[in-house]
Amino acid sequence: MRPNSSLCALLVISAIATQPARAGFFGPDDEPFTPMQIGERLQREPIIFAGSGKALEIRTKSAAIGGFLVGMILSSAMASGGAGGATNAAQMQRQMQANMEITQQANVHIQGAVNQLSAEAAGAVAAELAQRGPLPLLTQSLDDALRGQQARIVAADSEPKPSLTLSLRQSQWTLDFETFSSDYVLRSALLLELHDKPAGKIHLRKVCSYQYATKMPLEDWERDEHLAIAKAAEEIAQHCHQEFAEALNLAPVAAAAGTPTTVDTSIPEKAAGETSAPALPPITQQTN
Repeated sequence: MRPNSSLCALLVISAIATQPARAGFFGPDDEPFTPMQIGERLQREPIIFAGSGKALEIRTKSAAIGGFLVGMILSSAMASGGAGGATNAAQMQRQMQANMEITQQANVHIQGAVNQLSAEAAGAVAAELAQRGPLPLLTQSLDDALRGQQARIVAADSEPKPSLTLSLRQSQWTLDFETFSSDYVLRSALLLELHDKPAGKIHLRKVCSYQYATKMPLEDWERDEHLAIAKAAEEIAQHCHQEFAEALNLAPVAAAAGTPTTVDTSIPEKAAGETSAPALPPITQQTN
C-alpha cells in the first residue's frame, strides 16, 4: 500500500473512532437511571408495557440418556460406513482415527436434536399456568402497580407514539434433572428493560434469576396437573415483583399476592385514550 493510501486509511479510521455512536447503529446505549428518576418519568410520560417469553421446558434424565445412546448408535453407524478396505495396521489406525472424529462431530448435532425433541414433547403437556410460568402473574402485578402510581399505559399503536417502552421477557422457565439424584429443580429468569426508543437509550436493564428452593422427583412436580409448578410460579412472581418494583420506584400492591391458579383478567378503569395492558400471546414451547 502506498504511503498516501495508508495515511488516508488512518484518517478515516480516526474519524470513525472519534465520532459518537449513533443510536441504532450499534444498538441502544446504556444510560442507567435511578429508581427515583424512573418513577418520575413513568408518572410524567405515557408508556408501552408488554410481556413475552418462553414456556416451560422439562429436561428429563431419560431424554438426556436416550439422546446420548441414540446419538452414539447413529453416529457410530455413520462412521462405520468407510471402515472397509483397510489392508494393514497403519491404514486401520488412520481409519479408526477418522471414524472417531466423525463420531464426535455427529454426536454433538444428533444428541442436541434428540434432546430438544424430547424436551419439547415433555413440556407440551404442562398445564396452562405451569407452562406459562411467573410471566403472566408478574405482568399483571406490575401492571397494577404501575396504574397505582398513576402511570399511563397505552397501546403500542397509539399516536403520538410514546417514547418509553417497558418490556418484560421470560428468558428461562426450566424444570431440570439433577445428575446424581432423582430430584428435579425449577429455574427461571426474567428480564425487565425500560427503553427510550427515540433517544436510543436503555434506562433500566434488570434480571431476576431464581432457583426454586424445593426439589422433588419429576412425578411429584407433575402431580395434580402440575400444581407444584403453578405454586412455584406464584412465589417466583412475588419475589421478582419486589425486585422490579424497587427498580421502578413502585409501591407494593395487593395484586402481587394473587392465587397460583387464577389470574385477574378484569380491565381497570382508564382515562380517555388509555388502554389496558397488552394481552400476552399464546406461548409456544421453546428450548435453548
